[in-house]
Amino acid sequence: QFWNNDVRDFDIIGLSYYAAYHPVTIQAVGQLIEDLRFDYPGKSFMLFETAYPWTNQNADVANNLISSSVPGYPLSPANQKQWMVDLTQSVIDHGGLGVVYWEPAWVSTGCSTQWAVGSHWDNCTFFNFDQELMANGGIGWMLHDYDFPTAVIEPGSKDGIQICYRHDRFQISFGQGFVNSQPLYF
Repeated sequence: QFWNNDVRDFDIIGLSYYAAYHPVTIQAVGQLIEDLRFDYPGKSFMLFETAYPWTNQNADVANNLISSSVPGYPLSPANQKQWMVDLTQSVIDHGGLGVVYWEPAWVSTGCSTQWAVGSHWDNCTFFNFDQELMANGGIGWMLHDYDFPTAVIEPGSKDGIQICYRHDRFQISFGQGFVNSQPLYF
């Protein structure tokens, strides 16, 4: 409805995807982004909210909001990471800008809500129940070497710019043949 009423002064359309609540595959999410890029030309798309559990166990009395797995990704820290890697690559492959994880540090504490004491998300964090970062878990999704599409720039073109990320470097190529490669630090 916003589009039909000429509300177009924005750059990015954000989407949310939780496999437990949205019964579609990772590939279908990518295809949705591709379809939306066609429907909303000139707009970028990004997955602004997603998560995947590493266990169905619970660290406290606050019931977990998500505790089920999807086919091909049994619950484990390594599969939490793999699910995120596969989802992110699908988003990239279909023209999306990237993915934001919600909420990787909502660990169990003594905090209380009107529903319970603890965290309803402790099994979806990047931390174990002792609040230690799981090096083999979801956090590794951010360091994965993704395959980004590149554009072909004709030699001598004055208009083309190509930006690629490979391993630990961004490489910027300008149409006039000048290439600048810079390291990326975390």
